[in-house]
Amino acid sequence: MAVTTTPSVTLFAYGVAIDLTSRTLGVNVSTRAPLGQLGETTGFIEFDNTDGAMTPGGGGTYSTTDWFSHAIQLDAEVTDGTTTHDVALAHGIITGFEIRDDGVTSFVRMTFDDGFTVGGGSETTIEFDPVAVAAFSPVAAISRAYRPASASGYTFTGAQLPALGHPEEFVTVSDPRSKTYTHPTFGANWEPTDAQWDIEDDITFKAPAKDFLNTNAMPSGPFTAYPTVIETFTFSGANFARYRNVLLGPWTIRDDQTATVGSGYRYDFTFDETPGSDELPFRETVRRYNSDELINSVRYTSLPTSGGVVYDVTAENEASVVAYGSRARYVSQGLAQKDTLTVPDPFMWAVSIANRYANMTADATYHLHQIETSAKMVESLTQNSVDAWAHLLDIRDGLYQYTEVNYTPTGAGSQQTVSGVIYSRTLNVTPSDVSLVLELYPRGVLAGFILNDAVVGVLDQDMLG
Repeated sequence: MAVTTTPSVTLFAYGVAIDLTSRTLGVNVSTRAPLGQLGETTGFIEFDNTDGAMTPGGGGTYSTTDWFSHAIQLDAEVTDGTTTHDVALAHGIITGFEIRDDGVTSFVRMTFDDGFTVGGGSETTIEFDPVAVAAFSPVAAISRAYRPASASGYTFTGAQLPALGHPEEFVTVSDPRSKTYTHPTFGANWEPTDAQWDIEDDITFKAPAKDFLNTNAMPSGPFTAYPTVIETFTFSGANFARYRNVLLGPWTIRDDQTATVGSGYRYDFTFDETPGSDELPFRETVRRYNSDELINSVRYTSLPTSGGVVYDVTAENEASVVAYGSRARYVSQGLAQKDTLTVPDPFMWAVSIANRYANMTADATYHLHQIETSAKMVESLTQNSVDAWAHLLDIRDGLYQYTEVNYTPTGAGSQQTVSGVIYSRTLNVTPSDVSLVLELYPRGVLAGFILNDAVVGVLDQDMLG
């Protein structure tokens, strides 16, 4: 049966779930997650306000609503009549409200940003005290940076995320979703929670929470994270506002298993001109050179460890420097791996970071940059692709997934296959359709060469061979 997509827009706070779908005229929302950064979601929604219900002080249904203490939940139901999935498209905190009124019609435009961006601008003081910071991992960095708390070796104070009317403090949750596998340097079954950083006594950061994560924490892998859903979380009878994010480690292809929609595991996507079962249609592709992303010379330095060691490593792709000149990047004040762990060795950890930055975009690569598709195309051109479409739409699943496109370029005599890894998307929702524009990195930039992987472990196609 045909796959249909029904979006919904909900105003959310503790004990509040107001359905604004019938008023929604259009949505535009983008989620970007560049490598080595905490990504962000930003967007706007336009509502019909012809009846004046949303006009502040106008006496209408929502005239006294404090919009800025609420979140927007943009979700959808995807079904083929047999299988139904509830997917999260984008969630964010309302940051702007304006009304355009010509005396005949009235429209409200609300802007929204993810919670980590909204709260990330507030100043955070981070103090590292005892001999060594215990179990300070990327997961802890994101959680603690936004939730004032103390743990063994460090104290975070000052950051604040909206409580959204919940009686308890907010919580943040990282969902590690990197591929785990055996690596000759980094050991077996390595994933983001295995990283533990070591920082010298009495170092204090005093900066916005997001600045700390993007300057010091996320490049030290590099790790990547991006916001997903905002929800109520109940624990031991207490109710919290929970801000979730997906955290990915240095090997940012997802875990090598397909899980249920919304779980965040790996799901390889295939787009085709004549899509078959579990394949998706596309409107057009954009291919380009990644010349604006060239990096071939890197210096990476860490903050002092508890033993006073500073790791200062340089890496350079000589052939690329000769061809394109020096395209340098300096990653300073990174966080060093604890040397009490047997793997990975902290020096090799620093070397790995420098080498990745210096080599992953050292060549001008002609690659798949953009794909566009839509719900109406899926509905009219596919029959057995409900799972694939739901995974792609769901913000918890749709980024950092391996993707192939089979198409016949203009003037070509046969079909070609191009591939990449999705790191950014723009979603447009109207009453009649949901369209999706995906942006991709070249496959080798993120995947490297992963042994025993049928997709990104192929000699001469990936980083080895």
